[in-house]
Amino acid sequence: MSNTTIFYGAGDSAKFNYERFVDAGLIPDCFADKDKSKHQTKFDPLEYTSLQWDTSYAGGQPILPLDEAISRHPNYIIYPTQNPQVRPKIIEYLVEHGVERNRIRTFEEQGFEWRLGCKSLSSAIVFWPDKIMACCSSEVGGPNTFYSGTDISEPLKDHYGLRKQITDDLLSGRQTVCTGCPNLKDGFYRTNSNYELVALDGVFKHSKCNLMCIYCGYTKKSDFDKNNTSISVLEALRQILVMCPDVKIIRFVPGEPTINPEFEEAIRLCEQNNLSVEVLTNCVVYSEKLAEMMKKGKGQINVSLDSGTRVTYKKIKQVDCFDNVINNLYKYAEAGGKIELKYILLQDTNDNYNEIGAFIDIAASINAKIIIAQNDVFAKKRLSKNYSDLLKQFISNSLKRNVFVRIETSRFDPIDFKSLDEFRKHLLIG
Repeated sequence: MSNTTIFYGAGDSAKFNYERFVDAGLIPDCFADKDKSKHQTKFDPLEYTSLQWDTSYAGGQPILPLDEAISRHPNYIIYPTQNPQVRPKIIEYLVEHGVERNRIRTFEEQGFEWRLGCKSLSSAIVFWPDKIMACCSSEVGGPNTFYSGTDISEPLKDHYGLRKQITDDLLSGRQTVCTGCPNLKDGFYRTNSNYELVALDGVFKHSKCNLMCIYCGYTKKSDFDKNNTSISVLEALRQILVMCPDVKIIRFVPGEPTINPEFEEAIRLCEQNNLSVEVLTNCVVYSEKLAEMMKKGKGQINVSLDSGTRVTYKKIKQVDCFDNVINNLYKYAEAGGKIELKYILLQDTNDNYNEIGAFIDIAASINAKIIIAQNDVFAKKRLSKNYSDLLKQFISNSLKRNVFVRIETSRFDPIDFKSLDEFRKHLLIG
């Protein structure tokens, strides 16, 4: 009989590190905790995770008293989720309460170390046509490696070296280009970075878009018209597959990927290499190849619909194709694919109950997850009372329709996000 896994401690450390544990294949059967207020509730790490598609990933495991967890899972191993500084006392407590010492494991035994870091720095690479990045944050700059031409092998080697130096410096307490970034947090990170997510971002050769969204920075700067980069998505992808052996997910970002002449071939290449794809698409064009990937559980789409009616959609996107987009969303949903619908709040445009209600109806009908965002990524303006009430109604009505809601943390003031997330939790707990 195989061992079952118990995580001891369902607090902030468990929530923050949970996604990385799951990425490494460490999925607990349940949690144990001595806090009686948590007993018989479910573990909820959603404010810390980015991929919340199913209960095995997003949590949902029961939180039990220690003795009940052991009784339910007699053939158990147990991992304390707390940081190494307090772990000796936790282990002492577990042994005193009947846990055999040889059943206690540490995350260091599974290739983790406790240090200052972030998920992007250790597991994601963002490719632009002229630079390689760890993330899209412009709050502190981040580690960037610039390049030109079509050969990215040497720049990528340089970038790996830069990241390792940053990781070492953070471990030693030295200043780095990441110092001051709000995403840097103490936690468990893999000892050896394995870059599993690669995002193809920015305007590559052949990149175009078939909409004119009023909030789009690329459109405002006419980036798609310039389009003078010398490397294409397909050229970059072929080299990435050689240079990034741990990659599991390829994310296609701007312009509109489905109208890039290389898109179908790029998806086919991902399929041949057993990779999953995430595509940020406007759904104006339906891709059979992408639908095939979704049927296989290897694809998902993120669509900024930002509206629930044809009139508002045309006002935001400046193209009258709402009905076609909705039809394509239904076709992707029939394929069994994972769909995220984003709603970017725009003052005096889509910030009203009728529009939001119609949007929720669409999301519920295709079993999509909703992402709520504000227009300016880095402004993080405090919400007015009217906006706060509107968002709470947005969240409440979505959950009533069994539609999961995620709030895009980078676009909200931390105080407002905490308030909104506590409201969401309250509704889920009932």
